[in-house]
Amino acid sequence: MRIRWFPIASAFFINFELFVNVCYEAKFVLNEVIEVSAWITLDCILGSFSSFLEKWQTLAAAMIALCAAYKANKLIAAQMAQTKGLEDKKIEGQHTAYRASLVLTLTKIVRYCQVNSITLKTVHQNISYAPDINIPILPEAFEVAIEKVISTSPSKNLTELLISLIRNLQIFDSRIHSLKNHKSNGEIITQRNIETLIRQCVHIHSICGPLMEYARFRDENVPDHIDWSAYENSISNLDYHRDEFEDLFSEMDRLKSQGKMPDIY
Repeated sequence: MRIRWFPIASAFFINFELFVNVCYEAKFVLNEVIEVSAWITLDCILGSFSSFLEKWQTLAAAMIALCAAYKANKLIAAQMAQTKGLEDKKIEGQHTAYRASLVLTLTKIVRYCQVNSITLKTVHQNISYAPDINIPILPEAFEVAIEKVISTSPSKNLTELLISLIRNLQIFDSRIHSLKNHKSNGEIITQRNIETLIRQCVHIHSICGPLMEYARFRDENVPDHIDWSAYENSISNLDYHRDEFEDLFSEMDRLKSQGKMPDIY
């Protein structure tokens, strides 16, 4: 018995095989076309790029050099920042050590002021015959200790206050030695001379106050100037009284009313 749909099925399979072969051949051709097109496109790109380089090679070289320099600069900047960080930590550690040792130096300076204050009181009370003047020696190597703190100081106020302390100590020591020379040479010593030195001595003592708080790690902030409250504390600590030094206190009242600090130079 002949199957009716056999011719149709045979034709279908024959045509399907032909269709598959055609598709395969078309795929091969398409791949070849794509490959050729890719090479043509690449050749065009490379040709254009080659022409671009030939025309703008100086600019291209400069851009490449600029990029290389930028990268190198970033690396150097990072290295410098790391080095600076290590150096800052080293300086901070040194400052902490110098700051702690500053207490001893300031204590010696305060003692120097106290001894000189006693001497000046004695001379002031006996100005008529001017007793012998015994002047203590400035604390040994105090400038070196203070300069170490200044060299590592993180604060402008701290630096300026320490410089002021050194300057005032040198001036005061020079003037009080001049006073002793006046006595040795038989020259007249006036109360005004003594009171000027007392003001200088009190001023030096008042500078030591906030610096001592800083050196003892009690206060991280150092004032940019010595105010009247610090000055009056030093007057009290050095045991000066209005009934004994009326002219001295009157002069300070006048300066205070004018908003000025005592002239210590």
